[in-house]
Amino acid sequence: MPDEVLRAASQDFDEVTSLLDAVFGKGPQRSFSLAYRGMYRPCDESMSCVYIIRRDGRIVACAGLFPMRLGIGGRELSMAGVGGVAVDAAFRRQGLMQRLLETISADIRRGGYDLSWLIGLRRRYRRFGWEIAGSQTRLTMTEAGIQHGLKNLRLRGVTLEPLGDDGDIARRLYELHQSLPVRINRPAELFTTFLRQRLARPMVARDESGCVVGYLVLDTAGETVVELAAADVSFLPHMVAAAYAVARPQCLNVLLDAGHEPLEAGLGELCESATVVHSGNWLVLDWRRVLDALVALRAMQTPLPAGKVIIDIHDHGRFELALDRKGGGCTPTGAPADIGGDSFFMSRLLLGPLRPSQITRLTQASSVLDAWCPLPLSMPKVDIC
Repeated sequence: MPDEVLRAASQDFDEVTSLLDAVFGKGPQRSFSLAYRGMYRPCDESMSCVYIIRRDGRIVACAGLFPMRLGIGGRELSMAGVGGVAVDAAFRRQGLMQRLLETISADIRRGGYDLSWLIGLRRRYRRFGWEIAGSQTRLTMTEAGIQHGLKNLRLRGVTLEPLGDDGDIARRLYELHQSLPVRINRPAELFTTFLRQRLARPMVARDESGCVVGYLVLDTAGETVVELAAADVSFLPHMVAAAYAVARPQCLNVLLDAGHEPLEAGLGELCESATVVHSGNWLVLDWRRVLDALVALRAMQTPLPAGKVIIDIHDHGRFELALDRKGGGCTPTGAPADIGGDSFFMSRLLLGPLRPSQITRLTQASSVLDAWCPLPLSMPKVDIC
């Protein structure tokens, strides 16, 4: 008889987080009860997101399904974040992870979500429907590069200070966060809690007059800026330079989610190198809504060649991707397809991190995809569950 999969409750908080700590390692930055206070809270609302399996009354396996709201420009998509997949060492290779993922996968498909995200090995999760896709840019900077690059920029006096408990400042940072093109629309009351996940260090940026003009989040090691936003992109290089002065790492990395290309232009003067990587494992459920939001954002951000392409996503239908000077979008169609494949192939083709022509040989009819894609799909590191 298969193991019964249950939903955790508030009284299971200590046992769940102890299992997660045992599986993922010790240390304050790895403690789920300390470092993941946005995702794991000792209340029924939070703990009901955690699926558990018991043996002899003890929790021996768990995984979380966390409802999220992915903001894409002015649109919002319903997203299922999956994380904290853990099995007690003594109970591995008994099919417990598969049992949990089958249950969660079925609930996601029944739950009306537009898409789902998780982090982990592709070979482990692809069989449940997820595929490596999306994109994120990593900029690497050194002290010499920062000093040299600042000489080529207009001087902006920026100082950083640790985020405190001032409610007005928190509200201002929340407003700046909501202006990001790709973001998780976190609950306003938990916004600063999420900024501190993984014991990260959120920093408030002020200009010469003392006005709050942005924020950035340094990881606990002080080596990576995992999130940043500003009232004006001209502040960003100076914010990053100030972060380097605070943390003094050998190299400072800056992670930029897809869709944040304007940020790269301001930071390009400072970086030694830039690397584009995938943003996780993605499972698209409502292809029309997801593609419609992503194409619209892409069209809004960058002048692109007009055109239309008919795509066939096996078992999901055919869609027309269209883009012109008025905008872009995705609509269902019955017209013959210009290009098609299963959801795994189409995720890689349209969502990156590679360009479509690096995935397959394009025809004349589908060649415009190489200018439009990859579409801007990312998962902010602050929200990783």
